[in-house]
Formats: sequence, C-alpha cells, structure tokens
Amino acid sequence: MKWRFHKLPTRPMVKVDLKPGPMDRDSFAFLLQSTIVRFPEDAVVNLKISGRISDAQSSVLRAAYLRSLAPPTMNISIHLT
Repeated sequence: MKWRFHKLPTRPMVKVDLKPGPMDRDSFAFLLQSTIVRFPEDAVVNLKISGRISDAQSSVLRAAYLRSLAPPTMNISIHLT
C-alpha cells in the first residue's frame, strides 16, 4: 500500500492578546484597526482582551463596528478576561 498526502486549503488562524487599559474610545478603535489589518483577509482572528473595559471601549467591540473594520471574509471572535 502506498500513502499519498494531499495538502488541504486552510484559513490562517490568529490569536491576539490586547490590554487596552485606560485608553479612550478612539485610541482603542485605532488599536483594533491596526491589529486587524495585519492579517490576511480570510483569517480567523481570536481577540483576547484582558482587563477592565470602559463603556466607551465596549462600543468598539460591537459586532457592527468590528464588521466595519474587517473584510467580510474575516471571522473575529472576542474573549474578555
């Protein structure tokens, strides 16, 4: 018996740890945007956000806002710790 291996297409998976601290909304939005644009358009991105999140910061974590930052082919998940 002869084995043959076939390369299968996969999407890049990325895990990012962010600690926004006392950033204002715009600074946090810039951090997210500058992080997201570094990855391929079809990436699966897992954002782990550590620390306390202010109300202003939480507004940029809404699905609609994240969709506006990322290409439609990118998946983003958020984990708050």
